[in-house]
Amino acid sequence: MTEQEKKDVIKMRENGASFTSIATELNLPVGTVKTVCSRNKRPDAENTDAAEPEIVKESGTETDTCLLCGKPFRPTTRGRKKQFCSRICYTRWWQINRAKRTEYHRVCPTCGKAFTVQSNKRQKYCSMKYYQVARRAGGERE
Repeated sequence: MTEQEKKDVIKMRENGASFTSIATELNLPVGTVKTVCSRNKRPDAENTDAAEPEIVKESGTETDTCLLCGKPFRPTTRGRKKQFCSRICYTRWWQINRAKRTEYHRVCPTCGKAFTVQSNKRQKYCSMKYYQVARRAGGERE
């Protein structure tokens, strides 16, 4: 993309043209137009920063605190309630707490071996091999 094309995109956007109309007129992908606008700090370009959550624009809303770092953040307007201030905190929290998942102790009905399952109440067999053996032998039915 040339500097002249970048200037044209910015100028057209400042004049109120939509991303789609700019892309069509200049024969560019819509994503390229959005990128040019966001890199040139156009306030109407979409925010692509994944580390920051969407913030409610209404005044007087409550703030939540991150489960990992305790940093306050405002909840999003859509979807389920957020528990973390960023994707980074979410990932770190799950890495730390992965071992704390619920464990179920079972005995395989095919081979009789004791085994442990994490977060799956319905698993009956210690491996796919013994599951298939039970299926072929006309094993348990629910």
